[in-house]
Amino acid sequence: MAADAKADWVLRVLGVQVGGAAPVGKPFDEAAFRRNFRAALQAWSGASEAVDAQINELRAVLLATDDKDLKRIAEFGLNGMTGTRKVGLLTALREIGGASGPALIPLARKAAQAAEEFRGFVQSDPRVRACDAYPKIVTPIGPTLGRALGALAQALTI
Repeated sequence: MAADAKADWVLRVLGVQVGGAAPVGKPFDEAAFRRNFRAALQAWSGASEAVDAQINELRAVLLATDDKDLKRIAEFGLNGMTGTRKVGLLTALREIGGASGPALIPLARKAAQAAEEFRGFVQSDPRVRACDAYPKIVTPIGPTLGRALGALAQALTI
């Protein structure tokens, strides 16, 4: 059975859409998706740059501590805390840039999941909260990235 025929059978018999296609009756509007995605991507980029600048300002303070995790943040910036989350999100976002039409749907879902995972992390990680608790902080990491990642995930939801 061809892939399209299998997907049609699953939808008809089980009522489940498979294969990353847009829901029946609701065509995928790529132009609207691109507009929303571009705006959310700009917000995410701005938030990420603001947080990176904040971490650079905290660098001297973090290096002066005896905490190996805080020193790692000073040495590696946000990636020192987030592991592969940011890289995974950036990879997923790049894949979207190279795709079009229905191929965008599964890639957008993958990127939305990565954004939500990253958002959950920055809003709950104790190292992020420790940085955000610093008295001279101007751009708190958790709330700043959390809002931007939430908007990005929403824009990617198809």
